[in-house]
Amino acid sequence: MRYLSFFFGLIGCFIFSGCTEVEEPELVEIVSIKLLQMQGSTAQIAVEAEIDNPNGFHIKVKPSTLDVFVEDEKVGTVDLLNELKLIKRKSQVYAGQFSLNGERGIMLRLMNWMEKETLKVRFTGKLKASVFGVTKKIPVTKTKYLNTAEFKDKVKGL
Repeated sequence: MRYLSFFFGLIGCFIFSGCTEVEEPELVEIVSIKLLQMQGSTAQIAVEAEIDNPNGFHIKVKPSTLDVFVEDEKVGTVDLLNELKLIKRKSQVYAGQFSLNGERGIMLRLMNWMEKETLKVRFTGKLKASVFGVTKKIPVTKTKYLNTAEFKDKVKGL
């Protein structure tokens, strides 16, 4: 009888945990971007960003790879190298290390784009995240418009 009640309790946990709605964490502000290393069309960067997690639980973002598009042209991929733990119901500055793997001729295109007032940047792919130990790949298509003057002020090491 004890095993039967444990079994039904376990099934209940799975049923009710599926009903929890996850709100998307919001990127509030990019605080700084620091170039750590550059070799060819690959760059290692450190980014500090303020992220707000409105959920009542922590979210772990695991190392993932996303495609990067600037002005609707694919410029390469970005790899998150470290795991980030987003604290529940809190807006906080998080530090992440990334590897940017650029397409051929990316540096020339970036210099041309920096002359514009705003840039359209889009990230697509699958982001690995876990909640309560359950890992899931979440499809991401996120578009941001960057003010290039503000962006240049936040970049260090170039």
